[in-house]
Amino acid sequence: MTKYKLTDKTKEFFGITLHQIVAVTEFGYVRVGDLGGWIEKESNLSQEGGCWISGDAQISGDAQIYGNAQISGNAWISGYARIYGNALISGYARISGDALISGDALISDDAQIKSFHDICIMSCFGSEGRTTTAFNCKDKTIKVNCGCFNGTINEFEKQIEKTHGNTQYGREYKAMVELIKIHLSD
Repeated sequence: MTKYKLTDKTKEFFGITLHQIVAVTEFGYVRVGDLGGWIEKESNLSQEGGCWISGDAQISGDAQIYGNAQISGNAWISGYARIYGNALISGYARISGDALISGDALISDDAQIKSFHDICIMSCFGSEGRTTTAFNCKDKTIKVNCGCFNGTINEFEKQIEKTHGNTQYGREYKAMVELIKIHLSD
């Protein structure tokens, strides 16, 4: 199945020619004729599944997006990064190097992920069993997305205490915070 094609519209980004895509098949929320984001080559974005790139987001190098992954905003995916599953990448996130992002990961804001050392994804913990995604940002802060929460690791700790205290869920979330700090520390 061919779900998109390259348009004649191109732009240069750090010496790389990127092509805007357009949908030629309807799938998910994408309709025929919808303009997508920017890719260097067709191997960057799978023609199968529900994956899509929109807005000013761009993919280059040997990076690959597949499955149902969604890339939007001003996100930039490059290097050998692999984004798949139901992962959502948005904002000014920068994913590069050998980064591997999958499952229900949610990466946003000004994330800067170059390898597995810059991201931590945990699922099936807490009161709703949601996926918690923590990642390093350009300014060296750690951000956390968990359910409807999106903020810094310190804000996450305060929210845990306020919402769950020392209950089982509170203890699970607090253990997650400690693991995140260990994994994402310099």
